Amino acid sequence: MELKLNLANTVFSTGSIITLFYFGNGLNSGQHLCDLEISLPRGLIPRHSSAVVKDNWTDLYPGTSFKVTNCVGNLLKSIDNNPAAKYLEENKKLMSIGSKETEVFVKIKKPNSTKVERFKVTAGGGGWGAKADIIALSPEAKLVKGSEIQFFMVTSEDRYLPNHNDDEVAQFTNAFTFTNSYEELVTMRYR
Repeated sequence: MELKLNLANTVFSTGSIITLFYFGNGLNSGQHLCDLEISLPRGLIPRHSSAVVKDNWTDLYPGTSFKVTNCVGNLLKSIDNNPAAKYLEENKKLMSIGSKETEVFVKIKKPNSTKVERFKVTAGGGGWGAKADIIALSPEAKLVKGSEIQFFMVTSEDRYLPNHNDDEVAQFTNAFTFTNSYEELVTMRYR
């Protein structure tokens, strides 16, 4: 199983494009790394294991997905033949918050694929000019016409993990857990 984690650009704080730390009992624990590869002994993780992604995302259109009808690179131009930015500008749940701390994310499923990709909305809307109807996603997004898209938000209250009790921590028993960001937790279960 291969796991990819998006890392933040840290060039202005660490001098490196990205920063990755490894903490463990080994000799290299706590070192600043540029990459990390872990090889687990064959048979350690049963074949029926699965990766589970848990997030604190609030669905802006619960249970509804839309189709990308026009896009270029990481830019969404239209969804279901409507201006893409309309889906954010006209969402009452998102607009009623009025906080600049709220972040918006999308889940994208390309045609003929079961893989769901997740990206942050970096810009969009504004109501005027040639780019008023466009939504820009994270630079690594490579959009495809016909993909399914869903919209989510993360408020500042949702962003930070609350104190956990023992029952909540128990869910990570027999699992490798990776925190990608405050908003997303990736767990590979091997029960």
